[in-house]
This record gives sequence, structure tokens and C-alpha cells, in this order.
Amino acid sequence: MLTFIKRFSGFFLLIGGIVGLIVVNIVSNNNEKNEVVENTTSLISSTNDGYVLVDIKGAVVRPGVYRVSVGSRIQDVINAADGLLEKADLSAINASVIVVDEMVIIIPEVQQEDNLDHFVCVDIKGQIAKPGIYWLPVGSRIGDALVLAGGLTINADVMTINQAQIVSDEMVIYIPSRMETSQMTTTSVLSYCYVQITGEIIRPGLYYVKISSTIRDVINLAGGLSIDASTSNLELAEVITAGMTINVLSKAEAQTIQNDNINQNATGLININTATLQELDSLYGIGSVLAQAIIDFRAEYGYFASIEDIMLVSGIKQSVYEKIKDDITV
Repeated sequence: MLTFIKRFSGFFLLIGGIVGLIVVNIVSNNNEKNEVVENTTSLISSTNDGYVLVDIKGAVVRPGVYRVSVGSRIQDVINAADGLLEKADLSAINASVIVVDEMVIIIPEVQQEDNLDHFVCVDIKGQIAKPGIYWLPVGSRIGDALVLAGGLTINADVMTINQAQIVSDEMVIYIPSRMETSQMTTTSVLSYCYVQITGEIIRPGLYYVKISSTIRDVINLAGGLSIDASTSNLELAEVITAGMTINVLSKAEAQTIQNDNINQNATGLININTATLQELDSLYGIGSVLAQAIIDFRAEYGYFASIEDIMLVSGIKQSVYEKIKDDITV
């Protein structure tokens, strides 16, 4: 037996050494794992005594699962997640609450509700990167709308479009292609113009039409009249002019104008809020151009509050006002 042990002692020593190395390696790995668990603060799957796991979501810099000490508060978890984002809303959260194991904390974002009274909705069509319906702040220009819609396509032609024009609610902005403009120009350099139609119409907006078109043609192009529309203030066979604004009144508005006209006939004064193009044209020093400017102003900004406000219309200065002030009313 002794002879056997002496003969194979080297083999036994080799086996013992290998087993020892395996044991040392296992112990070392366990120590390393314990060290990682002790030093990490997030993304772990188990807890040790004195710690809890909490899942924080929403408007924090680093959402995730965090290991914090027992007795920690929601604020401590927020700090462990590197704090709040700028849009975070803690108004409904008590940050002093003590967290518990497997707790989920959701930090909401501030909800900003747009006041639609301060916005207008426009429909952009034609040669634009992203055609569609867009909301813009009141006072925005056509140029702002084009930027919001991604800009013009390579084939777009805006030579006939006034990008400085203020947009209005339900406005349709159509961007023609160069080919369309070329075809129109070939037919006649001055054969097309822009006309705006507002009020009780299916698709109010800005339309590019032949100068020989009538008001009826523009109404049909815009989808026709709404069910509440009245054309008592319009001459449907009238040929449109460049830059013209056609305002289709509701039945209630038409009745109000009729009543005002009755009162106007009694006083002999022209009501600048309800007068037709022909009636305004009859005023001394106004003419057809300024008469249309008055109608366009009414369509965009509403009725005049006083007769002096007529001087807000471009082209009507103090000298013109002095000539007509005794002949007008509101």
C-alpha cells in the first residue's frame, strides 16, 4: 500500500491542485458578484437586507429600476435617477412619501393645453413637402404656413403668391407647379388671379381662378354654399377682380343687414359695416378700389366700431375721411 501511494503521489498532488484552483475560482467569482451587488444602484434583480427595489418611470433623466435603502423617499429615488426633466410635473406627487419594495413611481409631464382661440386652421395643398391641415397662431403669414408644412417642393412656383399675407381660419393655400403657372401664362399673362372666399361656404380659402370667372364660379369651386348661407348681398353674375374677397353671409347676418339698410334709408347715411360695393363706391372720393378695400377689411377684421375706424383701411386718410364723415354711419 505504501509503495502504491509513493508511486502515484505525484498524480494525487496534481488532482488536489486542480480541485484547489477550482474552489478558489468559485469563491473569487462569488466575492466579485457580491461586490457588484453592493456597489450598483440600478438595474438589479434582487435585494439584500436593508434595501428595496423601486421602478421609476416618466419625466426623469434615467428611468429604470433602482435599489435604495429602506426608508428612502420618492425624492431620493428621483435623485438616484439623475433628477427630473424640465417638463416634469410634481404637482400631484408627494415626494416625501417613503418607498416600498416593488413600488412603481410615474412622474408625469406638464400638460399644455393650447387655446384654440389664439390659433387658425389652414389647408395647404399643391407643391409642398407635407400637404395637409395645420394650426398656426393668429397673425401668422402664408410664409409661416409653408415652413410648417416642410417647405416647397423643387417644382413649386410662388411667384404669384404673397407669402406676407396673413392667414385666416379655414383658409386654403394652393401652391401651383411651374408647369401649371407656365400653362396659365401661355394662355394669357394676366388671365388668372387670386380670390379669397369666406363665410358660409363649404371650403373657404384662397383660390387661383380665371379673371373672367364670376362670383358663382368661385362659389362652385369652393364646394358650394353651406345650408345656412344667404346670397342676398352678392351679385352672383359679377365678374371677379384680382385680390377680391367674397364674403358669403349667413341668413341671420343677411337679415341684420336688411334691417340696418332700412334704418340707413331712413337716415340717408351709408352704413360702412353693411354697405355693398356700389353703395361705398358712391361716397365722394372713395371709388371702386377703396370700396373693395373696405369690404376686404370687414371680411378680415369684422365690423368697424366707429366711423373713424374707416381710416384703418389702407388708402383712406384723414382728408378722405373729412369728405365722407357726414355721409356714413355704423
